[in-house]
Amino acid sequence: MTSDERKKLVLFCSQHLDDYIAFERLCTEIRPLAYGVMKLHKNVIPYYDKDDYLQEAYLTLYRVLKRIAVKPDIAEAFSTYLWASIRNAYCGLFRDYVLHHLVELSSYEYREGGLVCSRMVYFQEYADAYYQKQREYGRQYYWAHREEILEKQRKYRMRKKRGGIVCRLK
Repeated sequence: MTSDERKKLVLFCSQHLDDYIAFERLCTEIRPLAYGVMKLHKNVIPYYDKDDYLQEAYLTLYRVLKRIAVKPDIAEAFSTYLWASIRNAYCGLFRDYVLHHLVELSSYEYREGGLVCSRMVYFQEYADAYYQKQREYGRQYYWAHREEILEKQRKYRMRKKRGGIVCRLK
């Protein structure tokens, strides 16, 4: 199918969302694109297989067609727009999965018993602890270098008042 034919089909499908035959034909056309995006995110979510990713791509296609019905100029760059939309949908799935499931931080094998021990946490708890540690580090740095920071701020404000702040390219 040529790009002009695909564009006509996309515009037709966006205006006739209930036409199953045209939508099915468009799904067949975009399947290689969906597989290409899927390869980037393969095995990211353990319980998702090829069909689940493909179904998500078809749902994203339907949403894109609804957007094209409102803004037909999107059809000019349909493949690029659909690629980015599918990629964003997969990233959203991954984000939802990571925030609500246990994530393995480290694992090691216990030699004598033949057991594999791993440290699992919920990512949200890990992220909260990480950012708390970063905030604490920032506070400690501020109080250790408070005078230097305040002096730099004073100098910056003085130059700004005089109009002396100029961007220079090197």
